[in-house]
Amino acid sequence: MDGRILAVDIGKAAVCAVLLAPRNGGLGVETSVRASVRDGSLLNALGEAVDLLKQRTDISGAFCIASFPDAQVFYRLVSMPFSDSRKIGKVIAYETEPLLPFSADELFFDFTVVDGLPAGKGSGATVLVCAVEKRKLLELIEQFSSVGLEPDVIVPRGWAMARVLAGHDPETLLVAKDGEEVTVLIVSGGQVRFARVFRVPASFENGDEKHLHLCAGLRQTVLSCEEDTGLEIDPAVVHVACEDADAESFKQAVAECFGKETRNLNVPGYPTVAGSGGNGVGPALAIGLLARAGKPVLNFRKGEFSLTGRWMKYWSIFGKSFAIACVVAILGLADFFCHMHMLKKEISLVDAQRRAVFSACFPDSHAEPSSDMMRYEIDRLKKAGGFSAGMDRGFYLIDVLNDISRLIPSDLDVNITRFVAGADDVVISGDTDSFRSVDTIKNNLGKSGLFRDIVISSATMDRSDNRVHFKLQAGFKS
Repeated sequence: MDGRILAVDIGKAAVCAVLLAPRNGGLGVETSVRASVRDGSLLNALGEAVDLLKQRTDISGAFCIASFPDAQVFYRLVSMPFSDSRKIGKVIAYETEPLLPFSADELFFDFTVVDGLPAGKGSGATVLVCAVEKRKLLELIEQFSSVGLEPDVIVPRGWAMARVLAGHDPETLLVAKDGEEVTVLIVSGGQVRFARVFRVPASFENGDEKHLHLCAGLRQTVLSCEEDTGLEIDPAVVHVACEDADAESFKQAVAECFGKETRNLNVPGYPTVAGSGGNGVGPALAIGLLARAGKPVLNFRKGEFSLTGRWMKYWSIFGKSFAIACVVAILGLADFFCHMHMLKKEISLVDAQRRAVFSACFPDSHAEPSSDMMRYEIDRLKKAGGFSAGMDRGFYLIDVLNDISRLIPSDLDVNITRFVAGADDVVISGDTDSFRSVDTIKNNLGKSGLFRDIVISSATMDRSDNRVHFKLQAGFKS
């Protein structure tokens, strides 16, 4: 955080935003924007306001505080038998549930202790409770996220304005109008003591009927406050917050209802921004100054809806995914090591077979068996056997036998009865079923890379067994 405060006010007709920056030991307005809500699309207005801000300045690093519309907030005054805030926080939802149209599981609660009011019995406390539907709160947070904003604090709109106003006028009333909803907040002793939201339908055709309905709602609110708190509500000045087109007529109607002096909401020190005479961002400015006060506030952005709480909500999913990944990794490693173990066993088996062959062929050799040692021992035996120098070829008789076996077709009826290898050639004798088979054997052996000049020395038909007895002679290539 760089010390700047970005305040976003969510109204029914418009989204207003004010960026406050440190200036001369206090806060000054760096820029402000207003985007109208068209066709009921809050997301489009919010996106337009953020785009306008980003065009004018860099808003990254600013502390963000946003308002929550009063039309969706339930204000209740509840007496508790104890004053410990931690104990109150644990039971406030269940204490307030009978006063609300929704179950406690569907709502998010926050509260503030109202000083100086009787708790009914013992050393208890009276608290002002605010409740909102979790579904609507989540919708607002997701709309902010979609335009690249993550509010650090979300406060009730009317309460936030009254809380700032209480610092300058400790005995007053604030009447805030947002579309058809009117919020009345009663300030006494520098505290927001009471709050109520009621509706003035726009469908009234008669202006006097709307005026009567408004006055009835205002007077009922004051009477309810006096009955619940035991206070006498008689402020010298009534403040009005209304950014609608009929702001002046609404202000006059409030003045006639109370018979008191009526002023537009005006934050001292910011006359060009606050109030209906400015650019309509007075409520946003008040909300921004609330963040500067450094005092506890009603905040809907905590618990499961805080920035960390939203991540914790998906922790179980992350945990399961991580566990599955670990299991897959462990199984993969187990399979790898098992495969390596099997390969080692196969290598050991082949090595044992190689040693057995070497020992059987060369029982007198004590050398370590290897292919090079095998060739060495074969050459040594060949020389010891008196073979001529011409026998020193680049191949062995096993290669010759392999070529004969490979090149004579397996489906050919032939018997090899004699095989004689010399220094320069090899003689093959045998019998077959026809003279054509003899030619086939000769032609196929000609494909070998070891033979040259293959000649049929003899081929005769033996009447006793009705088979052709042949003899082939093939010279070795040098």
